[in-house]
Amino acid sequence: QKDVAGFADRILAQTKNRELGDTGALLSDVIAKAKGLDPAQLQKQDFITRMFGGLRRQIFRFQQRFETVAAQIDRITVELEKRIDIMRRDVTMLDGLHDQTKDSIGSLDAYIAAGKAFVEDFKRGPLVDLAAKSKAAAGDGTQDLMAAQQYQDAMQALDRLEKRLLQIQHA
Repeated sequence: QKDVAGFADRILAQTKNRELGDTGALLSDVIAKAKGLDPAQLQKQDFITRMFGGLRRQIFRFQQRFETVAAQIDRITVELEKRIDIMRRDVTMLDGLHDQTKDSIGSLDAYIAAGKAFVEDFKRGPLVDLAAKSKAAAGDGTQDLMAAQQYQDAMQALDRLEKRLLQIQHA
């Protein structure tokens, strides 16, 4: 658990103060700039404007706006590609955290199973022996008290172990 918690803390420290910005706003900006370029405007000229060079001037202005918008779209594309790389690194880190958590849970399950097996073995073996010693020593004074105390200590330790296993299992 400490390993997983340490790894998660490292990931949070790396991503906590990172500002990714608003990718949606960048994409909306691209769309707005692209919509601002309307080649149909060039065809809406009347005949006189087209005859006296107005169309040529308008085509030149449209071409300049297109080049400006294209440069802005290129900058936005570079920014989005950077964000994709950042997101890929984050996904890789989170995959690592997932794998580490999965391994820790597997180890924890093995410990829980071993604890349960120990409890069952102890109940069938040493605990039965301690109960028998306690009954056999009945009426022998000090031996009676010592055997009874050992049996009670074993029962309490076993009870604490079962409770701890249950807590770990529910966590």
